[in-house]
Amino acid sequence: MSSGTRIPCRRASAEESPKVYADAAYMAGVDLIMQCMTMTTIERDEFEGLRAAVENGTGLAGWHGGIADSYRNSSDYLHPIGGQFACHPGKHPDERIGEQSDNYVPYTVNMLPAAAHHPTHVTGVLVPASGALSTLLMSFEAVKSKSANIEIHGERGSLAVPDPNHFDGDVQVFPLGADDWQTLPLSAGYVDSGRGFGIADLAATPQGSEPRAGGQLAYHVLDVMESMLASARTGSAVQIKSTAARADPVELTALAVTSRRGQLVGADPSLVR
Repeated sequence: MSSGTRIPCRRASAEESPKVYADAAYMAGVDLIMQCMTMTTIERDEFEGLRAAVENGTGLAGWHGGIADSYRNSSDYLHPIGGQFACHPGKHPDERIGEQSDNYVPYTVNMLPAAAHHPTHVTGVLVPASGALSTLLMSFEAVKSKSANIEIHGERGSLAVPDPNHFDGDVQVFPLGADDWQTLPLSAGYVDSGRGFGIADLAATPQGSEPRAGGQLAYHVLDVMESMLASARTGSAVQIKSTAARADPVELTALAVTSRRGQLVGADPSLVR
């Protein structure tokens, strides 16, 4: 895909269960299935419909537990996917304290000679179109860090942003001349968001509009990542050729998506056409 390539989307709809897979007439018009369904179950006719659609050319995509931890009651489903998430390896029951840390088990990674030169620590300076300087640090070499995942510094203050992978947390600002950090009130984003909201946002994108997380942005992000590695290898700056328009901010809202039957799916849709 080039940076100028755009794949038109005729329409997108969301479903709250795999029942739609059993509707052969409907599935015949589906070009791409973006599945985000963790665990639950799938009926035989639903699986057969899904498999038939894929065999007839419908694309099937997903990520993480939304596709690799779906429909544990169907062993046939594992074959087209290629495997299944089993569980997070936990500590011994006597060592558990009832918190998320129960799943954090120490382990050792042995780097084979073929992977000896794979980058595990990358730093770089990015210069956006605005002219600001962005310092990026990504590392597997540090034992632990207390640094904020994202910090923004300006003439009148500093801003600390929580881990975006957790979909929540306090955004804090330290104004120039202040005595301490101040927590900002919630003012943007989807209420009670989580995995799958990008799909829901895509489904809610007006016809003919570039999705907020669309192909142009995805290509630009990939271009930046590859260019950083190329810069590290050559020891020289790399000019980023691709661009992406800044998406409109998400107003503070509870996202609602309507299914093909006109029913309200709500804030956690499972399937998107």
